[in-house]
Amino acid sequence: IKMKLNKCMKKIIFYEGDFDQHKGKFLNSLIRYKRNEIIGVYSPKPSYTLKSYLSKQKIKLFNSIDKIPSAKEIIIADLHFDKEILSDKIKIFEEFLIKGFIIVNGGHFFLKPYFPKYSKKVIDLRNNTSNQCLFKGSLFKKKDQKRILTVGMDCNIGKMTASLEIYKYLKEKGFEVVILDNLSSG
Repeated sequence: IKMKLNKCMKKIIFYEGDFDQHKGKFLNSLIRYKRNEIIGVYSPKPSYTLKSYLSKQKIKLFNSIDKIPSAKEIIIADLHFDKEILSDKIKIFEEFLIKGFIIVNGGHFFLKPYFPKYSKKVIDLRNNTSNQCLFKGSLFKKKDQKRILTVGMDCNIGKMTASLEIYKYLKEKGFEVVILDNLSSG
C-alpha cells in the first residue's frame, strides 16, 4: 500500500539540539517553505538556540504530545542520531504512533524496522527505493519542456535551498512548476 502525504494535514516537526545556519537545515527548510502546513515543533528537551529561533519565527514549541492540537503527522527533522540516542527516541516515536500520528522520517536512519506493527504509518524518506526508476532518457524526447537540475560535489552546500528558492520564485511569477521527487517519468 502506497501512502501519500496529505498536503492539507497539519504537521508537527520533531527536532532537538542546537540550531544555527549549519545545524537544522531540514527544520529551517520545512519552516521556510511549508510554514502554512506546520503548527509547531515538538522538542522534549529544546536547546536555547532552538527556543530562540522558534520564538523569533513565532512558531509554537511543544514539549508534551498531549498538548499538540489537531496535528496527525510528525516530521522528524533531526537527521542524525547515534544508536544510543535513537533508542531513547523510539519510545517517543511509539507514543506518537499510538496516538494515531503518521511519522515522516527525514533522518539518515530507518524507523520502519522498529515498528512492524505500525509499518503503514512510518515513512522513511531516505529508504523509498520500491518505486524508484532509473533515468532512461525519455524525458529528452518530450517537446516544449524545461527542467532544472541541481547537483553538487558535497553535502550542506545549498542544493536543496537553491532548488526551493528557484521553485518559489517561478511559482510567484506564475509559471507552472513541479518538483519531481523521483525520475519515474523518464
